[in-house]
Amino acid sequence: MAIFFRGDGPGSHWHGNDPRLSGFIPHFPGALPSDSRLLTHIACASTRSPYISFSRSFGVAQAYALVGPGGMATRSTPGYVWES
Repeated sequence: MAIFFRGDGPGSHWHGNDPRLSGFIPHFPGALPSDSRLLTHIACASTRSPYISFSRSFGVAQAYALVGPGGMATRSTPGYVWES
């Protein structure tokens, strides 16, 4: 079975919403999927998206976890790498 990783830095959606409690659900699950929404999700890290991004690379997920929309991870506001 493949292992996937998700990195979430300070200020990101999953930094404040523990996926162990609710699972990984999209930020906007009611949005209709489309090619343009998928491209926007990938290129712009869109939060108005029916998609969730995972990586097969721990290093890529760690890089996302170290820097988030809220800035660099610190001891008081750490980043997280989730394994699925």
